[in-house]
Amino acid sequence: MIAGFWYQAGLNAAGSLTTTVLGFLLLVVAANLVTRRFQDRRAANELKDKLIRDMTETASTLYHQIGMYLRAKSDTAYHAETSADDQEIRELRKAVLAQYPRSKADAEVLEARLTGYFREPRVPIAWHAVRDCLTVRYHNTLGAAPKRWEQVCKENSIGWKGQYHSGLSASELTDQSNVSLAYKQHLENVARMVLACPVGPRRMPRKSEKAIDSILEQAQGGFKYRVPGEITISTTDSGSSP
Repeated sequence: MIAGFWYQAGLNAAGSLTTTVLGFLLLVVAANLVTRRFQDRRAANELKDKLIRDMTETASTLYHQIGMYLRAKSDTAYHAETSADDQEIRELRKAVLAQYPRSKADAEVLEARLTGYFREPRVPIAWHAVRDCLTVRYHNTLGAAPKRWEQVCKENSIGWKGQYHSGLSASELTDQSNVSLAYKQHLENVARMVLACPVGPRRMPRKSEKAIDSILEQAQGGFKYRVPGEITISTTDSGSSP
């Protein structure tokens, strides 16, 4: 009887120890999962912050470089006695010419990164719209020849070769106030969408889709980042968005 008692007590103790160990291991696993989830969320937020900084810097550098050149030319036309001299204007023009290919290359890299990081297609589409608005602003500022200017507006207009591009029609792109406003709206929209979207290859949750839909409903300009089905796509001209 005594031996049976101690045998049963040993079994009970072993069972309690096993339960304690298993409980401890489950707590460790749960803690690791929580820690990993927190680390993944922090890494995703850091990535999003960097993408937004890179997009803003890439776009704003060219945008403001063009603005400096435009202001110098305008001051020369209306305030000749206090404006920049011809040499300074030429230097500003050279700076714009040099900045454009650098910004274009950086923007292409960013678009590829956005496509890779986010399954939501409207994110890279919105960034491409920023690019196209800058392209139009650049060619207008540098004084493209009439035929070239017409082609630039066509290639960067909504629906060209089935793409969204700037989100504006070719005629709207001839008005630089429209272009500047659209540029700012696209840049704001893509930043807000980056914050709302999950990072990674996993399927886009409905919650994120609703958040993006809400962002675009509240944004000015009515940009949806989808090509309307009724737009007629021209296939007679060659070329692509610069």
